[in-house]
Amino acid sequence: MTIDNLRKANDETRSAWDANAAFWDARMGEGNDFVNVLLLAVI
Repeated sequence: MTIDNLRKANDETRSAWDANAAFWDARMGEGNDFVNVLLLAVI
């Protein structure tokens, strides 16, 4: 994979993240039971 391909993939990922960020912020807020379960598995 070339550096140009990596940059393009990064830009596409960032665009997808940005497009969905407001939804996830509204849905998850500061966290919920799902997030707490994930964090408990790490702690």
